[in-house]
Amino acid sequence: MQSLSDKLYADLIALQYAQRQSITPATERVIGNILSCPYQGSTRRTYLTQQALALIALRFEAMESPDLNATDLATIHQAAAILRSQFVNPPSIETLARQVATNRLKLNQGFRAVYGTTPFGYLRDCRLWQAQRLLMMTELSINEVAMAVGYSCRSKFATAFRKYIGINPKAFQMHSLPLAS
Repeated sequence: MQSLSDKLYADLIALQYAQRQSITPATERVIGNILSCPYQGSTRRTYLTQQALALIALRFEAMESPDLNATDLATIHQAAAILRSQFVNPPSIETLARQVATNRLKLNQGFRAVYGTTPFGYLRDCRLWQAQRLLMMTELSINEVAMAVGYSCRSKFATAFRKYIGINPKAFQMHSLPLAS
């Protein structure tokens, strides 16, 4: 049977495809926050309302068309695909720019226009989104999750995760444990 998170993710993929837009890591992060809400009662309602408003804001932001031509837009999407597929061992910004036949400045500007962040920020979002999924869906240790998403140091992973999600990875995993079974 398909889990709620997998169903929601599949529905969002279909919706984004129908609208010819990609799901950004920021959107995935908000969805993850909704699915793993650690709060109860009125705090939960307030938190979920805030996350729903964040999703709406992200949709409006995505509807604004960046000042990029079709070739530049395709280049940025290609670079993003490379980062998504190689987030454990990503290329440097210079190497990534060469791989998609552009320069570092244009790559950074394009990422900011399309995704609202730099290539490094996009990479971090990809890593931490995958970390959320692993913590929710598996029983891997925090160290194993850190290594699986490209962090060589558990403490750096924990710091990034806490800054990104708002709670430490262990607390997140403990709140998400029922989803894994």
